Amino acid sequence: MHWVTKRFCVLQVGIVLGVSCLPADSISWREMIGRGTRAFENGDYGEAERAYQVALEAARKTGSSGARIATTLNNLALVKRRLGRYAEAERLYKRARSLWETAGDRGHPAASVVLHNLGELYALQGRTAAAEQSLRAALSRSEESAGPNHPQTAAILDSLGKLLAGRGRYREAERAHDRALALRERELGSGAPEVAHSLNNLGAVYLQTRRATQAEELFRRALAIQETELGPSHPQAAATLNNLAQACRALGRWDQADSFYRRAAAITEEALGERHPETATVYANWAELSFAQGRHADAEWRFQRALFILQSGLGTEHPAVAAVQLSYAALLRKTNRKREAAELETAARDSLRRSEAAAAVDWHALRKPVNEPPNKAIR
Repeated sequence: MHWVTKRFCVLQVGIVLGVSCLPADSISWREMIGRGTRAFENGDYGEAERAYQVALEAARKTGSSGARIATTLNNLALVKRRLGRYAEAERLYKRARSLWETAGDRGHPAASVVLHNLGELYALQGRTAAAEQSLRAALSRSEESAGPNHPQTAAILDSLGKLLAGRGRYREAERAHDRALALRERELGSGAPEVAHSLNNLGAVYLQTRRATQAEELFRRALAIQETELGPSHPQAAATLNNLAQACRALGRWDQADSFYRRAAAITEEALGERHPETATVYANWAELSFAQGRHADAEWRFQRALFILQSGLGTEHPAVAAVQLSYAALLRKTNRKREAAELETAARDSLRRSEAAAAVDWHALRKPVNEPPNKAIR
């Protein structure tokens, strides 16, 4: 089930724009942006959404600059994305991008942030060509405006690396993540949450290239940082727990993997909701482990739950849905329900043929045994 690793194991945090890059003329707007950012960083996405919405209304009422409105739209879009409301997030990102373009300030560092976030959203939607185009544009602008060694540039490199890994371009991905990790450790310190993000991403590539022991080491370093800096119940910690489970599964330590999946599921359900795509990711991965352990009833309801969440949020033709369908079909064949299995396999292959992302992924690998090192360290 490589897809799930590519897209969700390493939490895609995105970048929230702050007020320091803009002039101060509305204290209420600044206060609400600050409140929203604090809530977002604490994983309270409902409060962040409310604060950013108030900030947006305040900016409009006071006739604020396009840059200020674009900043608010970006931040609100990021919350929508974290809540799994991708269509709303895309509309907001595009409006923010348009405002930066209209203002003639394409070189402003914040303009590259919007392109970066939009590229990550495209990747989540399986629109890989659009994602790579947006991320490369963001990287070029960031290197010009913020500098090649800026933490913002590192963040874009991480996102580009995730996308490249998802397309099977592992050497390019590893180089991007290595550079991002080095930049963040140098500029932010080895204990920064952003460093944990890079460790997760690099660990994902290690998993994909059959280096599970090295991947586990990176995931454990990332988890230690997140539990210290963000708290043990933060969604980013849940993503790392999911990644650790994947590494343990690849190494044959299945009981330990089961424990990590259980913890990850509890956190994602509490912080993101029972119908969030990242909750589905954990359940899909957990289902594969249950299948391998011969716990077919547990595997089946977890596959069903993951499919329901993904189809509700992403539609029936997203590559993630097809990946789970193929894994679930293997379970159905194992339990002598060949007709149901054939129906799922047909649906999955039909959607993959219509999917832009299909050509970029080794879909045959999705049906390999559960102890196949999966690429689930997020994407």
